[in-house]
Amino acid sequence: MGDVIAEVLPGLPTSAICEDARRMHADGLTDRQREVVALIVAGYPNMAISRELGISVRTVRAHIDAVRYKLGVNRRNNIPLAYLSRVGVISFAEMLSDHVIVTSSAID
Repeated sequence: MGDVIAEVLPGLPTSAICEDARRMHADGLTDRQREVVALIVAGYPNMAISRELGISVRTVRAHIDAVRYKLGVNRRNNIPLAYLSRVGVISFAEMLSDHVIVTSSAID
């Protein structure tokens, strides 16, 4: 697991010590929440995240809910882009560049 997290989010401490997990980072997430984000980015489903981190699926869902709230997104699959935007890896404009926005005037 540490390899996946280190690859996706370099510099993230991979130990899940309680004190470290409660410490907040500049991105507003705890270490544990950042671990969950890294595994989501890597494509892990909730069950695999729970096995990888040694926590229950219910706890994984609680972390995902907290991350979604902190990042201001409604869906789990929006977490990777929202996180990368938050930490400055990708800009909001870059996120939109691959999407076509259809307005009502384009439909008429």
